[in-house]
Amino acid sequence: MLNKRLTILITTFNEKDRLDLIIKRYSEYAEIILLDNHSEDGTIELARNYGIKVVKRRKKGGLEIGDIISGVEIAGGEWIHLCGCSEVLTDGLLKKIRLLIDANKYDAIAIGRKSYTWGFNTHYVKYGYQQVGCNIEDNFRFINKHKIDWNKSRIHFETPGTIEKNRVKFLTEDDENIIHHFREGNPYLINEKHALYSDMEAKSIFKNNNVKNKNILIKIFFSPLKRFLLDFYQFPTVGGFISAICNAQLVLNIQMTLYILNKFGYEYNIENEKLRKRFESLCQNE
Repeated sequence: MLNKRLTILITTFNEKDRLDLIIKRYSEYAEIILLDNHSEDGTIELARNYGIKVVKRRKKGGLEIGDIISGVEIAGGEWIHLCGCSEVLTDGLLKKIRLLIDANKYDAIAIGRKSYTWGFNTHYVKYGYQQVGCNIEDNFRFINKHKIDWNKSRIHFETPGTIEKNRVKFLTEDDENIIHHFREGNPYLINEKHALYSDMEAKSIFKNNNVKNKNILIKIFFSPLKRFLLDFYQFPTVGGFISAICNAQLVLNIQMTLYILNKFGYEYNIENEKLRKRFESLCQNE
């Protein structure tokens, strides 16, 4: 029996069809824990048949930091990797990760993620490359759980840390040494998920930086435009164009929600609630 010092936290929602293969492939290299979004297709039962631990999310919808913390707290491995069923880690990468962990030289592994949409490689994201002085202060997809800084966690920045550069292993960016991410093929599903994430992200930013932003109206226009141009410049294909539009919309959603929060605070929906109660009372009187 291999010493499984790595725990892979897998986010799931009705993933029974894909989960069986994922468990069989990953269980050789790591302990597996599901962070499940209240699946109804037998995902949870399948996992438990394999002896896999399941953490049910606190509420349906987007993954929250508290859900990740719950998974980390019960993790048997001292290293954490967070992923979804739409991501693929090759056997070669998993073997390399295991050797790096066993070497006891590092606290995190810097690795990128290549995303595919409609059969095209539409964008690439680096994790663990942001240098601040002699440290790397960034999101890490493979990290010693004791080095995670939960105060800096947010959507798409789930396992951040500040680690000395010589304690970070940087992998070369070839097809075996990256995470392969296969996005949903339906633009509507992508936008629907982005709308949920952007609302959570905006509230997180507002909570941690509760200041009036004088330039927010300018950002509503220019931030999505900048995101679109950068993404499309990197992948000037049909798939890249559609993906860039989706990512620009995500940025637009965040900036518009931030504008509402800055203007009305967390009670931005209170006037709607007052009107609703008013009309409900009129209906009762009838």
